[in-house]
Amino acid sequence: MKAGYVNTDEYGGGIIIKNNSSNSKTQFRVILNDSIFNRMIKYSYPQQGTNNSGNDIDLNISSYMNPSKKMFVDNNAVISKNQTDGTNLSTTVFNVVPTSEPFSSIEGYSNYSITDEINILNSKLQSNTSFDNIIQQIQKILDLMNQNNAEDEYAHTIKIYKNDMQNMKYCFNVAKNLYTNVALLYNNMMNIYSKIGLNNIYGNKGQSGSMMFNDSLANSVVQQLNTLKTEIIATKNNFKSQYNLSLIEIEGELISFLIDIFKYIKFKT
Repeated sequence: MKAGYVNTDEYGGGIIIKNNSSNSKTQFRVILNDSIFNRMIKYSYPQQGTNNSGNDIDLNISSYMNPSKKMFVDNNAVISKNQTDGTNLSTTVFNVVPTSEPFSSIEGYSNYSITDEINILNSKLQSNTSFDNIIQQIQKILDLMNQNNAEDEYAHTIKIYKNDMQNMKYCFNVAKNLYTNVALLYNNMMNIYSKIGLNNIYGNKGQSGSMMFNDSLANSVVQQLNTLKTEIIATKNNFKSQYNLSLIEIEGELISFLIDIFKYIKFKT
């Protein structure tokens, strides 16, 4: 005699048909006719990672209901076949071109759009806003990605933004620290300038006091200038989307020239 029953401890996917006489059984997976999970797709990344040719991304694609079965191309037809996540088989790797449309209510995020926040960031990058303001906006985007996405169903959208955001945030933090030190160095230079007697040229005798140029601070500024320049070049070369970084693109030659002059003055005094 055969009987069908449900025992999630024995099999969590659906119904079990068992032959009582031999104890042999057959398992049948059960899927609801109407469920949001029927419409959801699960992504995994093959080992070769992101396609280097542009914004296209290589993915393994499977049903959210049964992640073990990957979409598989067989004789120009797409079927499902058991494959592990990250498989590099050419017949299971699909090239996805991301879209920039907001997530729909079916996808579960009717009021959530990364692109809206990206547009706000682009506006700020075009303005004269503070570095802190831009860093906060970038962090807001990264937080939204982490809170509203598991880098799974919507990984193709997250992938094109996340690395750009992280790299830009790092560059703006470097620039913020640099500008803090440049302000300190400027005050140090102005203090020394006020004590230089240029009576023969301008008629000023200069203030009294010793002239102490901060070599350590100056060297830090030069190092930070070089670091920022290198990081900006690397960030722009790896952009998936284009962003305006003119707020932190600094011509450091003048600063380096002034540092050399004040070091010379310190040496001669």
